Amino acid sequence: MAVTVKAARTQVVIPRELQERAGFKPGDELEWKASRGKLTLVAKPVKQHPLLAAFAECQAAAKKAGTDKMTMREINALIKKVRKERREQGLR
Repeated sequence: MAVTVKAARTQVVIPRELQERAGFKPGDELEWKASRGKLTLVAKPVKQHPLLAAFAECQAAAKKAGTDKMTMREINALIKKVRKERREQGLR
């Protein structure tokens, strides 16, 4: 059983072995619950930032299309080609 001492600044250190057993990782949001002299600590589900979700979708689409391993030169050439085609079609 791990024991810790409450610091004067109202900080509590969770022993590393307990963090590892609970699966807590740096950056996890933890929710405290108190009842009848007992504290319970629960990891809150991680909410993925919408931009990260969009990036993951783009990565998956690129991998599916086979464009995930393109060089910068190839990417720039493709962008140039698409822009030219759009100008020819009267699109911006």
